[in-house]
Amino acid sequence: MKGNDLLICQRRLEYLGQRLQDLAVEIGDGQGAVWFKQNLWFLNKPAEFIDDVLFGVGKICNHLSSYLHFKKQKIHTNFPLTTFVGILYDISDTLSIARDILLQHPEEKLSVKQSQIELFWKDCTPFLFIFEEKKCSFLRSEQVPTFLYALMDLVPTTIQVGLGLYCSSEPRFRGLDCFMETCLRLSKVLVDQGEFLTLADKMEPVLIPFLRQWVLYALEVLQNGVKTRMTRTESKENSNDNNQERQRPKTWSASSHEDQDDSEEYKTNSDSDAEKCLGPIKVYHSSRVRATCLPSRWLKVARTRMVCCPNELRKHCLEEAGLKENQKLVSNIYLATGPQHSSCKGIKLHCPLIKKYEDLSLRLFVKVKKGDVWRTAQTKWEQLYDKGQFLTFEEEFVEGFMAVEEIPMVVKEIGPKGGRLSTEYDKRIEAEIPNGVKRDISTVKMMIQPVDRPREQLYRESCPDVFHCIKSTSNAVEIDGAPSERDIAIKIPFDILKDSHTKILVLKYTNDHIEVRDASSLERGDGNLYTIPSRNGGTVLATVDPDVYGQNTSDSDIKREMEVILGKKQLCKLLIFVELQHDKLDFDNCVFQIVCAEKYRVDEVIKEKSKSGLVEIPKSQSSDRLLKQADDIKLEMKGSIQMDDDIPKEAYTLTYLEGSDNYLRFPVKLLDRNGRITFVLRHGKDDSILHTFFCPIATILELMSNTRPKSSSSRDSEASEGHDEVFLVDQDESELQRSLTEISISSSTESASQSSGQSVNQRDVENEAALKILARNSIVLLAKQMSGEEGHLLGVVLGMKPERINQIYKMYRHSGSLANFYILYEWRGRRVHPDQASQLVSGLQDIDRADLATIVTNVLKKNRTLSSTDFETENPKRKARR
Repeated sequence: MKGNDLLICQRRLEYLGQRLQDLAVEIGDGQGAVWFKQNLWFLNKPAEFIDDVLFGVGKICNHLSSYLHFKKQKIHTNFPLTTFVGILYDISDTLSIARDILLQHPEEKLSVKQSQIELFWKDCTPFLFIFEEKKCSFLRSEQVPTFLYALMDLVPTTIQVGLGLYCSSEPRFRGLDCFMETCLRLSKVLVDQGEFLTLADKMEPVLIPFLRQWVLYALEVLQNGVKTRMTRTESKENSNDNNQERQRPKTWSASSHEDQDDSEEYKTNSDSDAEKCLGPIKVYHSSRVRATCLPSRWLKVARTRMVCCPNELRKHCLEEAGLKENQKLVSNIYLATGPQHSSCKGIKLHCPLIKKYEDLSLRLFVKVKKGDVWRTAQTKWEQLYDKGQFLTFEEEFVEGFMAVEEIPMVVKEIGPKGGRLSTEYDKRIEAEIPNGVKRDISTVKMMIQPVDRPREQLYRESCPDVFHCIKSTSNAVEIDGAPSERDIAIKIPFDILKDSHTKILVLKYTNDHIEVRDASSLERGDGNLYTIPSRNGGTVLATVDPDVYGQNTSDSDIKREMEVILGKKQLCKLLIFVELQHDKLDFDNCVFQIVCAEKYRVDEVIKEKSKSGLVEIPKSQSSDRLLKQADDIKLEMKGSIQMDDDIPKEAYTLTYLEGSDNYLRFPVKLLDRNGRITFVLRHGKDDSILHTFFCPIATILELMSNTRPKSSSSRDSEASEGHDEVFLVDQDESELQRSLTEISISSSTESASQSSGQSVNQRDVENEAALKILARNSIVLLAKQMSGEEGHLLGVVLGMKPERINQIYKMYRHSGSLANFYILYEWRGRRVHPDQASQLVSGLQDIDRADLATIVTNVLKKNRTLSSTDFETENPKRKARR
């Protein structure tokens, strides 16, 4: 497991390298994107030890902080906050994996590279202090909270890595002084708040005290606990080493006398005062579970590993939990392994919810597992900053837990005189059973199915082609057990706008059937309260657009939209991924993942999988499929492959849980490289086919061997570790500028030397204009105006090999703009030829982008580079394509 975690860290570092380039492209700085690419030489070697990972994280932090410092004037008005904050979270996630390795494997050895830990702290420290005074002027006031929410994860995780290094059973003191300096500097900044942190404190009063608690806790642990361990360690060494090592704690102890006072003040604070400014921290990197506790109690939680329930145990856990028919799972199923915290005092676990709630009209609770029994825990609903919505609870010795939603239901015995059913959820919703029925006593059940508004909005935004008929719906009322002799009068409130473009329908449904009726049977009362005659089954009111309804719209289309809007089923896609092989290529074996994701989450899932070194097989996505909670998906594979005989057949069945990471991972042996693979996915209920896909094995091998290209700055020397190539924020700005502009000088000098001896004429002016139009920043702006398909086609038209174009798009599949940029950058080459400008104009015309060709031509005539204002006026054709 440890080796797999290191591999995941390596994949995430490679992904972060691409995100840095993407950030530069979004700013419009092609020169910076190339600089990032050429300085990521340290990613060419796989991470074999934990300090290799930390060294890589430090390099990335150093590059980013240096770049932001140098480009602060340019990004002041055009700062891509979303991309930047995403990078912060990705760095925090990578550090959390390293932290968990240190906690789960305290015996983990470091490499022989003595300086890597020290370099990590030196590189990481400037990055942590980008929120110091005058270093974050690029943030607008409304962006400050979002930035601080990311720091809320990053700063504690970084401190936890240090504590994992220096508080283990076998303490390692590499870089200890650097870590101490980092904590001391943090404590000083957080105590002596400048203008920026004062503003942040006003917006979110909890965040700054939360960060301060973690820093002071780290100082307390280091100054008290580490000294004792160092003394014990030194006593086992020879006297010479004793004299040298004993000087180290005295040095930083004396220099941090002022901060010792801070730690003593921290110890005197009561728990009740400290708990007022606590924030949630991630418990384990592979799950979204968080915990709120004092930093001093963090280790009690951190060594308990919270993991998502394995696929093969999902059915068993659901059966064991014994959910009622009006109860629904609204989180993943989490299982706890490792040592448990023996006391729940001051420790609150946060169970993340897979859906959002606009209000708390429904009952939400957490079921916890102790032994073989699942019982209800006392819970509280919380919305934690931008971390999501959670149910918090306090329990000790928890083996597992899940969040449950209970929808309103009432059961009542009705006699011949009839009766009325209603719930506390909405007393306007009623079911009135008439008198005169033949049965003596009937047990009637009424259940209200509320509309899932937030998820409905997600589907409408991501799938407008699917949700085009139903405009809005009321809450659904489901009746069971009522006498069938006479109709039941159901009252449902439904607020709608009556106009010529709105038509009301009555939808009557059972599990397998739907009946669509018009509104002729409706009786409208006061307050938009409608009375509908009905019988057993479900009833819901819906509005449709009369211009759309009836035109190629079937009852099955209405039923599909209704089931998704009510949350009874989810619209999903099935995807197929293959794991990349960067280090040792094995063309006889490969590992696949079958993934099931809600349609509105597909892009997010692909992005997350790419961080772990997985690539989606082209055109492998299935059509839209309706699935409900706990549906089984069975996998069959055919072709020139051999499955692992040691894996039982049941292991190839995926149990679907809404909003969870639903995947099957399995190895396959390839028998014939010229053969094909066929994937067949069936529904577990009736063996109906959900998806069929086949592809050549050669395509799989090409994807598996998609390695990151070697940077021209790659270095094999390990002695210097390349640290002199990384520029700290405190370095001379001119030195960094020379590094960033080094690449463009060569091509400009080449062109200048050729024309130095010639007189200035019209040809020279045209050549100069062509060089400007092909400058890096110009082609960055041009790349952002094209779709991925257009960029691919332009590369072909300009004469690039299709194989190389495909490789670039696979390499930068997360960003079409970045891929387009490298297509143009590679076609242009290091030595720019003026004739390439006319080739570019001709190519844009050939791919039916005459609008861009016109812009480039006009800018050529003006003898300048492209700017963002050149593209502000888009033609209607371009807008239609978007």
